[in-house]
Amino acid sequence: MNNSNIKKISASMPIANINSANSNLKNLRVLLQQSEDINVDIHKLISRLRNMPVPAKTNMYFQRSLVQNRKILSVIFADCADLRLREFNLAGRRALLIYIDGLTDTKMLERTILAKALCSQEQVISEKKIAKIIEQILTPSAYTIAIKIAAAVQQIMMGNALIVVDGFRQTVVVDSAEYVKRGIEESKSENIVRGAHDGFNETLRDNIVLIRRRTKDTNLKVKIVDIGQRSQTSVAVVYVDNLAQSDLVEEVLRKLAAINIDRLVLSYNIQEYITPRPWPLFPTIQGTERPDVVVAGLYEGRVAIIMDNTPWALIVPYTYNTAMQSVDDYAMQVPVASAVRMIRHFAVLVTVYLPALYISIVSFNPGMLPTALAIYIAELRARAPFPTAVEAFIMVVILEVFQEAIVRLPNRMVIAASVVGGLVIGTTVAQAGLVNPLLVVVISGTAIASYAMTSYNFAMGLRLARFIIIIIASVLGLYGVILGTLVLLVYMCSLESFGQSFMGGFLQVDTLADWRDSLVRLSIKNNPLRPKIYGAQDETRIGGYRDGKQND
Repeated sequence: MNNSNIKKISASMPIANINSANSNLKNLRVLLQQSEDINVDIHKLISRLRNMPVPAKTNMYFQRSLVQNRKILSVIFADCADLRLREFNLAGRRALLIYIDGLTDTKMLERTILAKALCSQEQVISEKKIAKIIEQILTPSAYTIAIKIAAAVQQIMMGNALIVVDGFRQTVVVDSAEYVKRGIEESKSENIVRGAHDGFNETLRDNIVLIRRRTKDTNLKVKIVDIGQRSQTSVAVVYVDNLAQSDLVEEVLRKLAAINIDRLVLSYNIQEYITPRPWPLFPTIQGTERPDVVVAGLYEGRVAIIMDNTPWALIVPYTYNTAMQSVDDYAMQVPVASAVRMIRHFAVLVTVYLPALYISIVSFNPGMLPTALAIYIAELRARAPFPTAVEAFIMVVILEVFQEAIVRLPNRMVIAASVVGGLVIGTTVAQAGLVNPLLVVVISGTAIASYAMTSYNFAMGLRLARFIIIIIASVLGLYGVILGTLVLLVYMCSLESFGQSFMGGFLQVDTLADWRDSLVRLSIKNNPLRPKIYGAQDETRIGGYRDGKQND
């Protein structure tokens, strides 16, 4: 073989040399990188276009072409694997059934729409006949007509099905929402001895029905608004028209309309938005799981806010008097209920002041104690390694950690944790000589007193106030307790709940009549007036006694 005939490719093709190849390869890599960047930018642009809100005044309507309508819905519900699109024949025309799997009663759709549509022999010629065909398949109360895309999409997201017929811009929204929900059960956070045992669940419709069952008053009004730009959560405002002040209702609706948030998960999200102060120590809005508490509040001239997907209802306004009331107070003898109510007020003082008074007297004013008790406490203090204030602070912190752990633990572990906590706090700490045994009794009594509160959020506020009073008492003694009391009282009087003072029903002179159902509880016959603090349009309840005479 003649080697002289063998030549390099680059000799006859100069562009095939290694340098040129490397340069071309480098350019190719640059082009690939640029194409990837362009691809990313295109996807970002598509995502922004999908999320771009349509102006409020812009109305988008369905087209007459089924293909075009399907494309529109496919773009709106892109990447929604649970969306179901089923084509079928409706009176000789192609139709499309759209629904979300899991939110819709598919058996009802199969039984009423698909089965009857296949049996229908009438031919649709004009839009006027589509209603007639639908009425043969569904009852008038089971569907509505929609031509706006936004309204139809919202109905689909609520669990209803949509029927789109080729050649018509009118679409049919079928009332077929059915999804997994919890049954009507007893409230787990507001246990009572005697009374109704049904509580709210996470379905707005069921909760409204529970309220309607307890009253047949036509003045009971329900207004539903959607809150959340993305979640579109339904929120119901419930009130009695001839009792609640119109200004109160309008203020509630105005504050709900002003909520600018993308999603609502908890009813407390609403509470934070409509509460006047950003960081209130005590709740100024009542939360409850009980429909009977809501109905009682409505007939006092108050307004209830019920949110879908949560069992907690909100009631406004909310005052200290209401925080001291329980359903059981109205299910027992009047003297017993009054005694229990006064014990509850006393428990508030114990929860806030007992540790601070112990620190003040033992550390600053031991002469206030009887001589024998002062000597006994001094002997106990002689064996304690820490000052009284430090001991109290340590014990209160341990108690709060223990209570928080009990709340978060599974139910099966609560008993075991309670036994361990009792041994650690009540026995081991005292026997080890880390704290004064008398202080253990004081802290235990404080914890028990806090459990007497009817509202968990109110009790949490009292527990935080206890820390503040303890710190002031550790520095100033009894003067600190008095100063902390004045500051706390002024703060509680400054709190407002939709125009009403939090302590108004308890301290205002013009509302002293509310003491009939605050410090004590009088008989219904002797308390014919609604609470003045809420400003109900009709202050007098029908029946009972008025001016010493029974009303017929």
